[in-house]
Amino acid sequence: MKNAHVARLDRQLRLHGEPVQLARKVSGVVRHRLNLTGIVKTFAAEQLIGAITQNNYLVILSPTELRKKAFPGAVPATIASGTIPPGDENLPSTADAIIMRGGEKAIGQVSAIYDGDQVVRIEIKVTG
Repeated sequence: MKNAHVARLDRQLRLHGEPVQLARKVSGVVRHRLNLTGIVKTFAAEQLIGAITQNNYLVILSPTELRKKAFPGAVPATIASGTIPPGDENLPSTADAIIMRGGEKAIGQVSAIYDGDQVVRIEIKVTG
């Protein structure tokens, strides 16, 4: 039986999500690309030099798509009760990238949200 939190997120992604691509990088080289649907929220813009700005985004993904599409190279996730073995959750890392809204964005932080010991939502802070 599907977790109720995941079911709600999957529905919201179907209704309001936008296409994003998750790129697995190894030593800075893209080794795998995965087309996903995410909810993207702009939460800050930083002025760099003159009129050049850099946007910060929050990208929300469902673990459902990552499991179905088998994102390679699982990163062990940690919960209060210990570490989930590699392979249980295929989470992106800060070495990876997200391609969305016309360009590649650097991943600054990945947060897995849990209900008990099950990942029900993945929040990724990106810059670019």
